[in-house]
Amino acid sequence: MKQIPILDSSMAQPRLRARLQPQWLLAAPHRLFFFMGTSLLVFAMALWALDVLSRYLPLLPGTWMLPIAQSAPSLPPGWIHAISLLAGALAAYVFGFVFTALPRWQSRPPVPARAVLPGALLHYTGAILFIAGLAKWGLPLMLAGWIVLARFAIRHILAGPHPDKRHASLVLGFILMGVAGLGAGLIGVWSESAYGLRVALWAILWGMLFPVHLVVSHRMLPFFTANAVADASPWRPYIPLYAILIGAMILGAAVELRWHAVGLVAALTCAGITALFAARWYARGVLSNRLLLMLHVGHAWLPIAFLLAAVQQGFALQGIHVLGLAPLHALTMGFLLSTVVAMVSRVSLGHSGRHVSADRRTWWIFCIVQAGVVLRIATELRVGWFAVGIILTALLVLATLVAWALRYLPIYLQPREDGLPG
Repeated sequence: MKQIPILDSSMAQPRLRARLQPQWLLAAPHRLFFFMGTSLLVFAMALWALDVLSRYLPLLPGTWMLPIAQSAPSLPPGWIHAISLLAGALAAYVFGFVFTALPRWQSRPPVPARAVLPGALLHYTGAILFIAGLAKWGLPLMLAGWIVLARFAIRHILAGPHPDKRHASLVLGFILMGVAGLGAGLIGVWSESAYGLRVALWAILWGMLFPVHLVVSHRMLPFFTANAVADASPWRPYIPLYAILIGAMILGAAVELRWHAVGLVAALTCAGITALFAARWYARGVLSNRLLLMLHVGHAWLPIAFLLAAVQQGFALQGIHVLGLAPLHALTMGFLLSTVVAMVSRVSLGHSGRHVSADRRTWWIFCIVQAGVVLRIATELRVGWFAVGIILTALLVLATLVAWALRYLPIYLQPREDGLPG
């Protein structure tokens, strides 16, 4: 089997540690978007942690309401929190991956970071305004940025001669669904309508972020495993992939519409297929490769999330409401956030001329993220423990993301260690 050589930075010529300079953000698209995504992730979680503390553990006398709760007084702060993380931070990583990996998938030339800078700045500025409490002004900028970036990706990446466009077409098609959802969110915020934000949350989560991450995993996880583990071969069946994508959208709609029987069937179907993927993609030897193991652990949260959703929908058929937001956080924190930490760490190391392996700090950051997921799920399961659990989760996740940011943000502000461009 052909092995892809991995540059070991210890073998490279020693280089003086370069100063951190913003100009290096324009050396490659992933630098720009990953910097934006990580800073937005920390910013959004910091404000959310403060908001949680102000509501469950008042630290100051009088009323203390943060901007995140003031952006739309008639809308639940939790919805604003969700859109901040999903449409603000995690979407930035999606665009970073799109303009880094998709050109390679389609045999297209690399995309210069300056070509996507206008759309990136629109998204970044809009996301900061949204998170800071100016939702009515932030969302239009975010939407404009998404439209600019999606249009550029379709014209300059998808329009190539490569015969297999399935993965790339799916990714860009789901991004368009996210654009439509963000438009609905804009209408909802300006009209202070809960329906607009419900549509936005469904479209951004079930119509964009989840399917994009799943398609990327379908393409890359078997590839990474086959190139790191002897005798492993990529397994990428498309019909089961399509079944998960459709089933997850049905599940998301069924939860919103309270079609519990439909939701139960969809959740069980997705749980079974994602478990099959997890079993078939796993190979002996994965445990010895921490960075690869991180990707597999992230995917392993999918059958857990769908199984929790199935249990929840099954009880709901009997009029019993259990588990709360546990299935949702198993999906968003377990699958999405874990996959982001693993994939972004891998891309950041590989595209900076460093050795593609998780050091002890990266490994512990990932492990603590997993502890945060378990803690957040346990918070929904234990009655009378919600306030303590959500405070601990918010602080733990925030501290972990700050540590991750301190580890990887400097990489985007420095030249490659091997002296190559990018």
